[in-house]
Amino acid sequence: MYATILRGQVSRENWGRLQTEYEKLLLSKPEEVLETFLLQSEDQPNLWQIVTLWRSEKAFRKAVEEKKTEACEALFCDMGSVPERLHFHVRRGFERI
Repeated sequence: MYATILRGQVSRENWGRLQTEYEKLLLSKPEEVLETFLLQSEDQPNLWQIVTLWRSEKAFRKAVEEKKTEACEALFCDMGSVPERLHFHVRRGFERI
């Protein structure tokens, strides 16, 4: 599994719009996405992140090549932010069923 975190600063007046637009993006998320979350920092409320779990790094790289990841980047840009993407290999995990 592979994880990416896309983060950016979003001003208070755009919080509602960010959430609405994120929900719209979920309607056409890439099949390679296992889970995704929109997070808002408690300590820095203007800091938002989209955490996405992918099937594999290969699946993520393929989505990048097919420009399927650009929608989330554009989402932050539309909110007046320059997003930064972090990449992680998932080494261990736990899921309660």
